[in-house]
Amino acid sequence: MQRTTKTSAKFTKLVEKTHQLKEELLNSNHYDLISDIDERVNALFTIYLNSKTLKEEINNRVIGVGKQNNYFKYHMYVKHKKVKSK
Repeated sequence: MQRTTKTSAKFTKLVEKTHQLKEELLNSNHYDLISDIDERVNALFTIYLNSKTLKEEINNRVIGVGKQNNYFKYHMYVKHKKVKSK
């Protein structure tokens, strides 16, 4: 999942709602279920926050393409140099 402002807002609302439910069901027999859900939501939210943003992902791909282009330029330079020397 890509980190964007929209998904960050949705995740934040989800965490808030699960916390509110946990407080409401504190003295009921459903507390264990909502605690389990709350733990899973918090774990997913932590994974989400540690992921890269869309901009970071695109920059990494562009850098990779630049490295490939440099390799091909060098390869063509060497090939052209060999042809001239023969």
